[in-house]
Amino acid sequence: NEAVAGGGVVVNGGVFSMQAGFITGNKCLKAGGGAYVADSSFTMSGGTISGNTVDTNYGDGGQVFLDGGSFRMTAGIIGGDTFPTAAVINTAHAKDGGGVYVDKGGAFTMTGGEIRNNFAAGNGGGIYMGVNDSNGDGTGTANRISIENTAYIHHNRSYTQGGGIFAKQAATGEIGGFLTMSGGTLADNVASSNPASSISGDYSAGGQVFFTGDTFTMSGGIIGGTALPTHTIYHALSGAGVLIGDSSFIMSGGEIRYNYAIRVGGGIFVDASVNLAEIKGTANIHHNKTNNSGGGLCVYGPVTFSSGTIHENSANADGGGVYVDGNTFTMSGGSITENKANADGGGVYVDAGSLTMSGTSSITGNRANDDGIGSGEGGGVYRNSGTFSQGSGTVSGNTPDDIKP
Repeated sequence: NEAVAGGGVVVNGGVFSMQAGFITGNKCLKAGGGAYVADSSFTMSGGTISGNTVDTNYGDGGQVFLDGGSFRMTAGIIGGDTFPTAAVINTAHAKDGGGVYVDKGGAFTMTGGEIRNNFAAGNGGGIYMGVNDSNGDGTGTANRISIENTAYIHHNRSYTQGGGIFAKQAATGEIGGFLTMSGGTLADNVASSNPASSISGDYSAGGQVFFTGDTFTMSGGIIGGTALPTHTIYHALSGAGVLIGDSSFIMSGGEIRYNYAIRVGGGIFVDASVNLAEIKGTANIHHNKTNNSGGGLCVYGPVTFSSGTIHENSANADGGGVYVDGNTFTMSGGSITENKANADGGGVYVDAGSLTMSGTSSITGNRANDDGIGSGEGGGVYRNSGTFSQGSGTVSGNTPDDIKP
């Protein structure tokens, strides 16, 4: 089937329940290659929506477009069986939102099932969350996405940003969206126009999540896989796990793990435009890697760290655990441990920013000059410029030294 909107199914002001069956092979011009749901209630507890497309020049929501209303997914599959390895735009499922596009105050709750192997020619390989501008004055209902329980979003690709999930920045008169994650997994999503067989080509930002909406709250779940990928493919240029900009990020639980960036921020990249970035509770950031700096966390915007762990991350250059550049990283608790940098700052590298330690914070068991080449220093903390202030807390047991210079 082919249509302007809703190539397979159109639901406008009604109720749609999908328990089994297939919506596949449909096309449309603008929105919802498989299903277009407007101001309606859509429940998916089984079945498959796959192989649907919209025009990649200006069409969004390759499989599902939610235009207001609600979409609750408890089981089933959105997407195909094969990861889109050759990133050729004319093979994409949509411009934005290869799998699902959420707009106009829509609420998407995913407690189970899979969103997999979708490809966006623009942003949001798996899911794209837009802004609500229906009133034009900054009032109205914000878009919301909730990832819970056994939801699994994997092996999606965006040509530009947000391989797994992309959330758009709100302009004046618009309302940014909210993302909450209390369970589920995002893994093996890629933000890149680069074929999987080559390290040349263009990688972008936010391999699993690119968030510039209102607030991203993570209290559980997993962002990342079970092992680092091979050197022939990365998750993103920067922020392989999560990129946060123009918004707030609160992580109180869950794991960000085994994400691999070419440039900076293997686990998390916090942009200078961020309003608030807070790491606390049982947050666990581990086994992330970057070819450059900031294996676990790259701090361009202000970050507070009060509890949780940043451990066993690695950087081929500086800042195995954390790289601070031009902003503030404030530790009142939590631990940074067993991170490695091939150059300086196994635990934390401070470059034109500030590191402040107090309370029970600890930086222990980290290693600089991990590859044994050159003369890496500051196994715990390396201050290139900026400031390091330690009112209390512990910096000890790092190799080859604790603090330099």
